[in-house]
Amino acid sequence: MKNQSDNFLDGFLWAVPTAFSDPLAACRFEQGDILYDTKKAYEGTWGEALTYITYSIQVKSPLRGIGTKIEKEEESVFSDNWNTTVEFTITDHKKHETKEVATTQGRLYSLLWKGDLRYINEDSPALSVPTLAMQILRDLPNATDYMRKNILKGKSNICVFLMPYDRTRQLLKSKFQKVEHSLKKFDNQIFFISPVEAGLTSKSGFAPTVSIACFCVHGIQDNDVELAIKKALYIPSKDKKTDKEQFRIKAHGYLSSI
Repeated sequence: MKNQSDNFLDGFLWAVPTAFSDPLAACRFEQGDILYDTKKAYEGTWGEALTYITYSIQVKSPLRGIGTKIEKEEESVFSDNWNTTVEFTITDHKKHETKEVATTQGRLYSLLWKGDLRYINEDSPALSVPTLAMQILRDLPNATDYMRKNILKGKSNICVFLMPYDRTRQLLKSKFQKVEHSLKKFDNQIFFISPVEAGLTSKSGFAPTVSIACFCVHGIQDNDVELAIKKALYIPSKDKKTDKEQFRIKAHGYLSSI
């Protein structure tokens, strides 16, 4: 089961603090960003940290603040930025060597994710854009077997709501918090599981920030749970022409009784 660390983002072999959530969500690192290959870089004095650091990166280009996008465009922005240029200095602290690198944002992201320096070498194969959170929406029903066998373990009379989640994306964090607040009145538990753990598949792999938020509500009918989720997420159209409500729970997650 996936642990949600408070200070660093899980899934990366380099140390990526949660302060880098926005650059990761947009796949856009900017001038002044500094990254280290170990969490020890953030502990103790600089002299102590240096004994643990092997590599660090300082981004020189693109300039900060150019190309900011609105929240709902995040996933398309990530894909658009994957092949854009980034320039940085990489320092080998053990050998006291520095090198200037011009590569793509996707290759830098891949280095932080996989920890392999070959990803920033233009002569090596590049990773494809990974599968992002909302792209797993239609596959969430496939996670119910994992829930039944590994989390619920034979328990019954439980309503399960599964949501795509990515703690670097403000929109998904906000939706999660609204659902969490609305379901507090019920007896429920919340779990985070990775797509791979849940049995989902992707040819390009899942972005390391992607997970499934699982709400397990005990002893309540799914209709009542759906009404609570609707209350949390439904925003009626200002230009509504009929009394028919357009809320579709499948646009937000997967609801099932187990």
